[in-house]
Amino acid sequence: MAQEQEICCFWGRGALNYLEVLSLTSFVASGHPVTLYTYDAPPDVPQGVEVQDASEILAENAAPASLITDLFRYHCLSKRPGVIWATPDFVLLKSLRPVRGRLMVEQAGGFLAPDIVALPTDSPALQAILAFTRKTRPIPPWASAEEQTALLALVEPAGAEDLGWGVWGAKALTHFARESGEAEGALPKGAFYPVGYANRSTLLTRKAKIPGLDDATVTAVALFGHETARQLREMEGGLPKYWCPLGTLLRQFEISPRLAPLFGEEPLADDRWVEAPAHAATALGGQPTAPPSLPKGPPLPTPTIKAKRAKKVLIVTTMKNEGPFILEWIAYHRSIGVTDFIIYTNDCDDGTDEMHDLLEAKGIVTEHHVNPFGTNSKAKDPQRAALWDAEKQRPSQEADWIIPMDVDEFINIHVGDGKFQEMLDVVPDANMISMVWRLFGNGFQTKYRDGFITENMTWCAHERCNKPHQAWGFKTAFKDIGAYKHFSVHRPQQLSDDVAKDIRWYSSAGQRMPDRYKRSGWRVGKAEAGYGLVTLNHYSIRSSESYLVKRQRGRVNHVDRDQGMAYWFRMNHNAQQDLSIVNKLPGAKAELQRL
Repeated sequence: MAQEQEICCFWGRGALNYLEVLSLTSFVASGHPVTLYTYDAPPDVPQGVEVQDASEILAENAAPASLITDLFRYHCLSKRPGVIWATPDFVLLKSLRPVRGRLMVEQAGGFLAPDIVALPTDSPALQAILAFTRKTRPIPPWASAEEQTALLALVEPAGAEDLGWGVWGAKALTHFARESGEAEGALPKGAFYPVGYANRSTLLTRKAKIPGLDDATVTAVALFGHETARQLREMEGGLPKYWCPLGTLLRQFEISPRLAPLFGEEPLADDRWVEAPAHAATALGGQPTAPPSLPKGPPLPTPTIKAKRAKKVLIVTTMKNEGPFILEWIAYHRSIGVTDFIIYTNDCDDGTDEMHDLLEAKGIVTEHHVNPFGTNSKAKDPQRAALWDAEKQRPSQEADWIIPMDVDEFINIHVGDGKFQEMLDVVPDANMISMVWRLFGNGFQTKYRDGFITENMTWCAHERCNKPHQAWGFKTAFKDIGAYKHFSVHRPQQLSDDVAKDIRWYSSAGQRMPDRYKRSGWRVGKAEAGYGLVTLNHYSIRSSESYLVKRQRGRVNHVDRDQGMAYWFRMNHNAQQDLSIVNKLPGAKAELQRL
């Protein structure tokens, strides 16, 4: 496949901010070679962008500062045949394809945009613009007769910098391109300016929509960098709202606003925007962030009684096409003290069901069942159908502890050697323990890689990240003391008032959960948040390839919801490394060998 045409950009001096980093990153992601010409290379250039000395094209003192970018544009197009000029002020969503060496875009006011343009070196318009920039007494040919007469009458000739907006930019390009006939075929402004200058605040408006994105008519999104940066500083504390269009674009290209602050100023605190992901940090000449400590919270309780030994610890789960991940998940949980598994499968075509038949025959999986969803179950989704059926099974009735959870979740205990019994010893009176998710992303891995997920995927959400809503969701290990009628996805449901007083429910931080949770609730608040006792590592994304398989497979809970890009952006967190599970992996690998 032919390589896309090179994009050339100009950056005078100083550090890039996250708007420019976003723009340059999108150019690279669209498949274009990208060259950034500069007189003083900034320290924060994204990976894939080649930096070149701008003096090779134009001397730094060749024009006033207000006009140097305009003049550089035309000299670059003249001296670099076949390149596309682009100002790092657009987020490019698809490749640029000049026609016969020309690419021009309409902008507001009936002008052509000088910020994205391609012209062949022999272009009549390009040659006319260059000739105009060399005039010592420039008289804009597009000016009215009265304006031209007034300029000619000046004793001291006006310089180009005195002639106002667009003299070497939009006005010059528009006039000479139309005069030469090269403006025909210019792309409509909606393709590059779906949000116009007058409406640029839309980019910062929570849950606003960019017109044209859904029907693929948009090639790029203009950022209006200086004005947008100023508005962000004055109104948003330097950070965009997480769910505004700009925030969505930043997450799409995995750019953190903390990576390159506006005006060099540290933005206000916001748990949703955390430090730069690893690939961005290293690409910009920095180092990946060190593995964080676990969230600081109240100290773990000091036991006054000894916990009863948990002889049978049961996990109940549902699976569909999880073949590559089964053995690690089972081996890991066996190694920390889980003794029994009830597995429900449905509609598998990758051998997951046959694998569980074999594991059941060998006594590794306690019971394997076909999911009753849609046959003899009243449940509205496969997950609840399985959980309600599991209530009746012998292993559930004999278990000391029951844990409904998924194959992309790993119980990561932070006390002792990470064994389930050691967690119970810290909260010996507990009969319910909710394990809060920490969302792990794809770790910047596109391809499926054989090996332990827990070893390959170490990048996750910030330790205090409570957004999106799922971030502090939990799953619950519980003793069946008759307090609830049904097993359920996050915690048992349908409380029995007669037994409510006997519930002793602890959080991942090792603290008692408030009584309000006894009736409802599937995520903790800030008061209950923390991972001092246990984390539920949630690898819902895995690699990009694995995610596509997961999406094709469908969901076991919200079966009517597509696992598309919205889910990807919500769950794909790569802000920090968490290696706290690594010390449990030797035991898991030894158990895998025994299997």
